[in-house]
Amino acid sequence: MGSGRHASLAFDRAAEIYDQTRGFPPGVGEKVAAALLPHLPRPVRVLEVGVGTGRIARLLLNLDVPVVGIDLSRPMMDHLRGAQPEGAAAVRLIQGDARRLPLAAGAVTAVIAVHVFHLVGDAEQAMNDVLRVIASRGVVAVGWNWHPPDSIGRRVRRAWREIVAKHGADMGAPGLREMEAPVTFFRGRARRHSEILACEWHVARSPRQALEDVEKKTFSSSWVVSEAVFPVCLAELHAWAERELPDLDRPRYELRRFVWHIFSQWRA
Repeated sequence: MGSGRHASLAFDRAAEIYDQTRGFPPGVGEKVAAALLPHLPRPVRVLEVGVGTGRIARLLLNLDVPVVGIDLSRPMMDHLRGAQPEGAAAVRLIQGDARRLPLAAGAVTAVIAVHVFHLVGDAEQAMNDVLRVIASRGVVAVGWNWHPPDSIGRRVRRAWREIVAKHGADMGAPGLREMEAPVTFFRGRARRHSEILACEWHVARSPRQALEDVEKKTFSSSWVVSEAVFPVCLAELHAWAERELPDLDRPRYELRRFVWHIFSQWRA
């Protein structure tokens, strides 16, 4: 699990582009939120860990679900503040680290986390704190976007990781490296676990676009590579792509899924 050797990773530098690069296509986000709604216990008091710009929280608000959001990045939350109504209908925002949630024990009936724990310095500590703040009959919902193993983005990121490692740089996320690890953690502590396919959709992506994501440092896997090593690694990545990915500008149509894992009925 998480080692605690690294600080949690804040997304300050992604605040301006996050919604454009991680947002859902039209209609998809609504399906993601609607799939979660039947599993939220009443009364509903939701905490979203890693609320960011509100990609999930805003959709829950539209379904009259009150949300408290915590995030390490104030710039990310500032974008959410500018995109939501004021007053009681707004997400209540708290700046803080997932490893030490600033809430009392049993304060919420549901905790949701989407693409979060692999960015936390000590993910196991954070997940244990989730169990502390959730009510005895509460639920934990862990969600993420699923990509096919052979998708263009995954192939490029695998090559990038190998190239960076060859140059002695550590681009590993500070917490859990595999998205399945939170599922294993919570499944071992819950008597009930459900996997829900919220929706499927297709995207058109070219290898060139995936390479540009690395070059522009769109995703966190590029942030931890030093400026001295980055251009060398990038040149090697482009050379690899020329060899392995024919017709770099031709879009490939790929499947995407959003999956929720819902946990409840906690073991003593």
